[in-house]
Amino acid sequence: MSLDDAMTISRGYEMGDDIKFEVTPKNFGRIAAQTAKQVIMQRVREAERSLIFDQYSQYENEVITGEVERQDSRFVYVNLGNVEAVMGRQDRCQTKPTRCTTTLKCL
Repeated sequence: MSLDDAMTISRGYEMGDDIKFEVTPKNFGRIAAQTAKQVIMQRVREAERSLIFDQYSQYENEVITGEVERQDSRFVYVNLGNVEAVMGRQDRCQTKPTRCTTTLKCL
């Protein structure tokens, strides 16, 4: 945006200022709004997933302690603090049964 255009909006703008204004297309309907919302939510989830991965990737090949929260026929869900990890049947020790509130050390 040019400085002249910014000055027509408000006289207080100077070169290098950030200007925020709402841009809504004329035919921006309900379906387009829902699609935009879904795209934004997907990007937020991807950013959260990336942040968690980056946070825990530094612990690769180290022992981490977690507590079993619940289990079903396929998975054991382990609380590692601020994230929940999932252990499959092949990742569990077959000789030791896991119960809720059991503390596990994972590699």
